[in-house]
Amino acid sequence: GYNADVLVVTEFRASDGEAQLCSRLQAAGYSTSHPDVDPKQSTVLIASRRGIDRSWPFSDRLCANHLWCADIDGMALCAVYMPQRAMKLPYWEALIAQALRGGIDLLVGDFNTGNNELDKDPKGWDLSAMRTMAIGGSAAPPSLIDGFSARHGLEVTHAWGMTEMNPI
Repeated sequence: GYNADVLVVTEFRASDGEAQLCSRLQAAGYSTSHPDVDPKQSTVLIASRRGIDRSWPFSDRLCANHLWCADIDGMALCAVYMPQRAMKLPYWEALIAQALRGGIDLLVGDFNTGNNELDKDPKGWDLSAMRTMAIGGSAAPPSLIDGFSARHGLEVTHAWGMTEMNPI
């Protein structure tokens, strides 16, 4: 069984196998939400025991399969599945800007996709308004965790689990 209140699955595809996963999660008392994308395209799945009040794409300008949001018991969560290599930079910039403005309480997902430019100085971003970052989906390089901790004073939680499951 599952014990987490919230699960984020990255590299989720709306295929028959994943439909079975959703059915099993729902049978275990979870509400689920994911973008409606082609079954061949990877995306994210959010599952919550507390229910999902609403879900929405993070931005009209960015692909919903990479950034999907849900309101869970008054908390706005954004599930993240970063695109490959340099294509991820606009997503990072949008996430950081939104986090600084408020409106998203928790970012959870796979931040470590492809060549990571983010373990270098991230363009002088001021992340002082943020306290915590959870990284999952795959093992993050120590330089990414150490860089965000040292440069921005963030508590970085490395919460990756089996395959692409992120327990919170």
